[in-house]
Amino acid sequence: MKYLVCLASTWLLLGCQGFGGAGTLGGGYLYKYDCTRGELQNCLENIKIKNSAYNVPKNWEDFNDWSAGGFDFLNGITYFLNESQYQKKEMYYVTLVQNDYYDTVYTKPSLVALRSVFNVVDGKPRWLHLHDLNKTNKDRVELRFQQEILSKIKSASCSCKLIEIEKDED
Repeated sequence: MKYLVCLASTWLLLGCQGFGGAGTLGGGYLYKYDCTRGELQNCLENIKIKNSAYNVPKNWEDFNDWSAGGFDFLNGITYFLNESQYQKKEMYYVTLVQNDYYDTVYTKPSLVALRSVFNVVDGKPRWLHLHDLNKTNKDRVELRFQQEILSKIKSASCSCKLIEIEKDED
């Protein structure tokens, strides 16, 4: 019996690995790039280095608590997006997504996804998964992510090229 429970648990664990999906924090688009995960991670980090406006401000640092929540293994990057004429202040939690079970930092192509968005909802500051947003808000967030973050990959001394955007079925 223990063998069957162990076998079933292993099957569920591997089956929920998210092969090509966004996993636990899913709900957003997957952006596929023709480069390794290590190269894409460097590109995404360089965007923050070259654009200090994306650094989380001191008064929002307490909300950038992914490590405390046990999400260190995702090696995520948090971007702060300031208020603009048509947009509100938000933080975006972005991670690279494992392409398949055998994916390594040296495997091509690489996937990146916007996992969660932070803003004030009904007067309460909180992180929301993209599947928690209505379609209009989700589309707005994805478009802003594309325009304000991903578009800068080209100018971040990066050789990664966007191959495809895998949209969810909402």
